[in-house]
Amino acid sequence: MSQFFHLALFVVVTVAYCDAIKIPLIGTDAALFDKFEKSFNKKFNNPSERGKRMGIFKKNLAEMKVLNLLHPETEFGITEFSDMTAEEFQSVSNFIGKSEKFTII
Repeated sequence: MSQFFHLALFVVVTVAYCDAIKIPLIGTDAALFDKFEKSFNKKFNNPSERGKRMGIFKKNLAEMKVLNLLHPETEFGITEFSDMTAEEFQSVSNFIGKSEKFTII
């Protein structure tokens, strides 16, 4: 299964689960991460954890920007889950059971 499909599903699902806080995708990745932290009151245990979360956020942000270009009819944006991997989100959301597999119809 393609990573694109998993990310698209992750982004679409997170939009359904999150509060509506709009953060425009304008500015540097670091500035957007700072806005993300403040908007969603994110607190990290230490600088290492913050760095890890920022790296995941930057990866998700890059993919959001690509998805927005490929699918202009849909808006992919920053959510409270933007610092999580798809696997982390799946484990905390209980949206899809751990034994279920994705199927493209």
